[in-house]
Amino acid sequence: MSEFKGTKGEWKEDIGIDILSNDLHQIIVYSKHVNTHNIAHVFAFNQAEATANAKLIMCAPDMLQMLIRAEQWILNCSEEAKIVTDIKQLIKKATEI
Repeated sequence: MSEFKGTKGEWKEDIGIDILSNDLHQIIVYSKHVNTHNIAHVFAFNQAEATANAKLIMCAPDMLQMLIRAEQWILNCSEEAKIVTDIKQLIKKATEI
């Protein structure tokens, strides 16, 4: 199994939303783990879309870990069905605004 080589730690969104020219909104996704290392700059023409996109990006490390767990469970069939609950919670985390 390959190890994730990207930025470690929880990814967060910048508290402030910059409103740029032509009502373009920007959210910065960063990790506090690496001296506030920027992961992504998310741009959209409305705040709701920018926030939704940023939330999805912030869930990427959790999604990868969930897929790894799901693969292991499928291969081993030894973990309880808790993974289904965890998957539902992750989908909710990625899509709730």
